[in-house]
This record gives sequence, C-alpha cells and structure tokens, in this order.
Amino acid sequence: MYVKKIQLQYKYLYNLHSCKSISVFFSFLIINNITMSCVITGDTDIIGPGVRISVYIQCLLALFKTLAKGEEAIESISVGVITSFSLVVSSLAGNLHPAFLLDVSQFVSLLMIANAIAYKTLTYDNCNKYIKKLYFTTLFYTVVDLLIICYNIWLWTTIKWKLPAQPCGHDVKFFLFFFPLDPSGWIRIIILISNYFALLPSLKSVIWILLPFIFALHEHLNPEKPDNPNMSANLDPNVENIDDLENPDILNILDLERPKSLEEKSNNSEHNNSENDDQSQARLGLACCLLVISVPLMAIFIASTEVSVQKNPISNIWDWGFGQVMALVLAVADAIRTIIVVYDNVSSVI
Repeated sequence: MYVKKIQLQYKYLYNLHSCKSISVFFSFLIINNITMSCVITGDTDIIGPGVRISVYIQCLLALFKTLAKGEEAIESISVGVITSFSLVVSSLAGNLHPAFLLDVSQFVSLLMIANAIAYKTLTYDNCNKYIKKLYFTTLFYTVVDLLIICYNIWLWTTIKWKLPAQPCGHDVKFFLFFFPLDPSGWIRIIILISNYFALLPSLKSVIWILLPFIFALHEHLNPEKPDNPNMSANLDPNVENIDDLENPDILNILDLERPKSLEEKSNNSEHNNSENDDQSQARLGLACCLLVISVPLMAIFIASTEVSVQKNPISNIWDWGFGQVMALVLAVADAIRTIIVVYDNVSSVI
C-alpha cells in the first residue's frame, strides 16, 4: 500500500513537470517569434494613408480626364506629375530602407502610366497645337517622366545587393497581381528591361521639346539684323511697293489668300464646326473605349500595390500627419476640377 502511494505521488510530480515543460516550451516559441519578427521603421510619411489614397485617386482621375479636352484638361495632368516629382525627390533625399523606395517606385510608375494614357489621348489630334500653347507644362511632364524612368532603373539595379544587406531585407516582397515575388529575382530583370526600353523614347521626347527653347534662346542672345529695312521687300523680291499686294498676280506669286465674302466665311465656319463636332464625338468614343479597358487594369494594379505596402513588414503605415492631410486635400481638389472639366466637355458633345 505504501509503495503504491509513492508511485502515485511520483506520477503526479512527473505530469506536473511535463506540463510545466510544455508551457515553458510554448512560451519560448511565442517570445522567440516576437523577437525574431522583423519590423522596418523609418519615415513612413512618404507611404502614409493620405499619400496612398491621393496617388490612387489621381491615377483613376487621369484616366477619366480623357473624357475632357482642351488646355484645362491637359493642365490638370500636372497635379499627378507634381505628386510623382515630390515622391521621387523625397525618397532620394532621405536615407530610406529599400522597402520604402520599392513602394515609391510602384506609386510613381502607376502615375506615369495613367498620365501617359491621358496625355496621349488628349493630344492625339492636336499635339503640336497644345505643345505650343502649353509648352512648359509639356516640358515638365516629359522631364518628370524621364526622372521616374531613371529612378526605376537605379532602384532595380541596386536593389539586388542593397536589399539583402538591410534589416528584414529577406522578408520584403514585390506583389505582382497579388503574387509575392522576390525583388532581387527574375522580376527585377523584366522591370529593368522594360524601363530601358522606355528610356530612349523619353530621352527623344525631352530633346524634341527642348529644341525650340534652345533655338529661341539662341536667337534672343544673338539677334540678326535684317539686311533691308523695307518691310515690303522682306515679303517677296517681286514686291516693290506695298500697294502691289492688291495685284492678283502678286497674290498668286505670294500664295496669299484673297479676302473672302461673308457668305464664304459663314459656309467655311459651318463646315469647320461640323468637322469639329464629328472629331469630338469620335474622340469621346475613343476615350470611352480606353476607360473600359484601362480602369479595371488600373484598379488591379492599385490593389496589388496596396497589398505590397500592407504585407511588407513596415510599421506605422496608417499614421496620419499634416503631409497626409495635404495630399488628400490636393487629390480632392483635383477630383472636383476633373468632374467640372469632364462634365463641360461631355455636355457640349452630347
């Protein structure tokens, strides 16, 4: 009886010790998991909620701006261009973790694609006209596009050795259509190739836009004096007197247009108005077709970018600050302006 009692006590103590061991083991696992989980800290203001919402709104607004036309619609694209420029400069100015730079790259790439679709659609029939009237807007747009491409090339070239050397570098993923990919793997090569292909057309556009400015600056710095101060002689060597412009033979030589009657002017204006109406309806139909295709794709890219921000181990991505509020206010103001411009154009066409 005494031996049996000793055995029961020993069994009880053994079970108690086993339970404590299991409890200690699970506690060790929990503590180890907490201490080993990576958290990337830093200035999260650049990828805060206000900035992200502003970028996503401006991407969608740029697509809907294709329903508008005119100088005001093209000028409104500059809001997204300014946002892209600010994000790139802020990311380069600060000593940020490559995870932040990766998110900024996705933001500015989305804005670049959306603004390119809007700009090409708005200027496809009157490109030279709008470039002349909105020269500096076009110049700023092309320069920022080139800056974004160079930023992407620099980031995806250096991320192969910079990311693994940083804390939590192996936990950072790039999400493409919601699939997590290693930023230093094969996706890096594809993105680099695509940016190198976009680099040459962007350089060509910048040079083409800068040439008139360079020529105008050269003429301003080196003005050429006319050889003959007589204004009529500068028109054509066959014209000796300004009164000779009334001669129909001289008009034929100079290929000048004779004064038209009021009836001819009215007929031409009606013909031009009908052609403009047809062009406006055709352009509006093209914009609607582009929206049907581009908006769902842009929504998928936006969702994939947001997944990249939330799934990566970056802390405080939901912190609000003054910069977040200002970015959101800018996006709301752009949305109101876009609604007004689009409504005016659609109502005039329909």
